[in-house]
This record gives sequence, C-alpha cells and structure tokens, in this order.
Amino acid sequence: MMKRRKIVVFDLDDTLYKEVDFVKSAFRYISQRLSDVNQTIEQENVYDILWHSFLQKDKDTFGVLIHRCELNRCTKTELLEWYRYHKPTIQLETDIKETLDLLKGRVVMGVISDGRKETQMNKIEALGLKEFIEEDDIVINETVDTFKPDKKSFLKFVEKYGRDNDFYYVGDNTEKDFVAANALGWTTICLLDNGRNIHKQNDQLESLALPEHFIYSMKKLLLLLL
Repeated sequence: MMKRRKIVVFDLDDTLYKEVDFVKSAFRYISQRLSDVNQTIEQENVYDILWHSFLQKDKDTFGVLIHRCELNRCTKTELLEWYRYHKPTIQLETDIKETLDLLKGRVVMGVISDGRKETQMNKIEALGLKEFIEEDDIVINETVDTFKPDKKSFLKFVEKYGRDNDFYYVGDNTEKDFVAANALGWTTICLLDNGRNIHKQNDQLESLALPEHFIYSMKKLLLLLL
C-alpha cells in the first residue's frame, strides 16, 4: 500500500510574498524609466506621486501621473504595461524561505494564482520559487481560463496526484481563496494579514468560504504538516 502524500498548494500574492512589494517595485521601475527618457523628470518625484495615489486608492493612478508630470507622450496603457510586465525586485521573507526549505522533499508543493501568466511568472522567477516547486505544479489561472473560486485549477492537482492523498491550500484572500478547496475536502489555511496586505480579510463569511485554520506566521504551517 502506497503511503499518503501531502500536497501543499499555495496562493502567491500576499501569501508567499507581499503584493505591496510588487507595487513598489513597479513604481520604482516606472520612475527610473521615465527619468532615463527625460532628464527633466525627477525619479523621486514620480515615485512619490505614484505611491501617494496608491495610498489614496485613486482609480486613475497613471492618469494622475500623466497630468502632474505633463507626460504628453505617454499613455495610461503604456504605463500599465510597464507596471504589469516589469521584472520585479521582490524576495521571500525569512520565515517564508525557511518554511519552504523545511518542507522541501517532505511534501509536494504547488501554486494556484489568479493573474496574468507573464506577470505572475515574473514574480515566481524573482522569488526563486522553482527551487521548491516544479513548474508543472505552478498553475496561473489565466492559462486554464478560470479564476478562483472555480474548482478547475484545484482539480488539476487531484487528477495529477490522486484522491488518496492529503491536500492543503494556503492563502490569504477570504473572499475567494478557500471556497473551492473547502468544497473538495482540502485542509484550508489562511495566513493572517500582518498589516501589509492589499486586500483586507473578512472572517464574517459563510462557513464554506472560511478556512479551517488561521496562522500568524508561515512557520506555524509546519505544526500542521510535520
């Protein structure tokens, strides 16, 4: 009889790294690129405008920048593409890296993430996640034409590894991360917001949407798995 394996699948944004760090990286990239093209544009000023607009939850951040800096030759579409497709400067935090190091070889790890393939894969490359996760176990939902809370991406892991294993999903977004995994009988775990998440968490949802476990640190995941 084959031993049951533990299949541990992670969300990406605000779970394995903080998405706000991607935002800051993109704003630094845009600021640098604009100042390189036009010497009259101050890099720090561009960054400050973008960051202030982000903090104010302005829905037209790039429009504000174009207006404030008189970027007559730039379009919002162009700036958005720079944002989405730049090579980000982001890294795994120490507790995340140490947790993945300890899990490596003991469990099968994967990723299910919404978002654009190129954007998400750029993040994965920057974070060095392929050291821990096989590329075939990285599912970017754009590539399978589905988005959470749909079950399709989760079922890919069940079909690949078989139902006679223990499946876990680790995420942060209480609105959509855990619905499908709960419905499939996976163990669901929410990494609590430490104050830096972009999407705020809500624990007043229907039970089918709520995770079974809440953890304050990724290292607490080890108590549930090992």
